[in-house]
This record gives sequence, C-alpha cells and structure tokens, in this order.
Amino acid sequence: MKRHAALQDLARDHFHALVCTQQIRKAETAEQLEDAARALVDLWRNDLVYHFREEEEVLLPVLSRHMALSEDEDILTMLEQHAHLRDGMRELERRLDGKEEYGDFVRSLGIKLHDHARLEDRVIFGRLETLFTDKDLDDVARLSVRFREQWGRPIGPQ
Repeated sequence: MKRHAALQDLARDHFHALVCTQQIRKAETAEQLEDAARALVDLWRNDLVYHFREEEEVLLPVLSRHMALSEDEDILTMLEQHAHLRDGMRELERRLDGKEEYGDFVRSLGIKLHDHARLEDRVIFGRLETLFTDKDLDDVARLSVRFREQWGRPIGPQ
C-alpha cells in the first residue's frame, strides 16, 4: 500500500517486521526456527525498539492535536501491543541467551508482531493520512527525520 511520504519509513519498518514473522511461521526445523528467532531479536535491537519510540514520540503527539488519545480504542490497543511486544522481546532474548525452550513462545510472539504491524498499516496509518493536515504531515516528516538522524535509523528506501 502506498503511504504518504511522511509515513513511508515507518511503513517500511512494518514490512521488515512482516518478513521476519513470515520466516518464523515458515520455519520447519529447529535450526530454521533458531535462525528466525535470532533474526527477530536482531530486528528488535536494531530497528523495532526505535520504531516503537518514533511512533510514540513523533506520530502520537501530532495525533493528539486532533483527538484525545486515551479515548481511541485503536491507539490504546497499539500502545498495549507496544508494551507487550517489548516485554516479549526481552523474554525471547533471555530464553535464547539461557538456552531455554523458546519455540512456542517465538511463534506466538511472531503472530502478535504480525497482527500489530497489520493494525498500524491497515487501520492507524490510514486514519492518520485522512485526519492529518498538510502541516501535520510536514511536521511528522521533519520530526521523523530528526528522530532517525538522532538514533542512526535509516531514512528513505533501503
């Protein structure tokens, strides 16, 4: 789905998360599942932890110009999922580092990440594009670039 330029970097992050969740879903051997779990942890450490922060520090403040965030079910769900996924990623790292069983856990976590990315892509981002003014989108683009520069995040097509 083609997104407004201000949201394209965040949408690309979703794509990378969905690729990772597909790798988990398709893993048939223990080695494939371990590779997929480690890829998810790498994606978390290098990308998704910043992605969540960017949404919370850039998108939501701009959105708060238009609505009470605490009264929006989709936004509350998004934030709840952020918290749950943060905790799940920490637990997955712990299990992998401790050589503990993680198979069912990473599969469940992959499903939750998939559903989360779909919620943001299909529901929240679509609403933002409808609700945000040109000034809002310009602000998001400017703030996103600043955020990504500060945290060493990719800007533009990768």
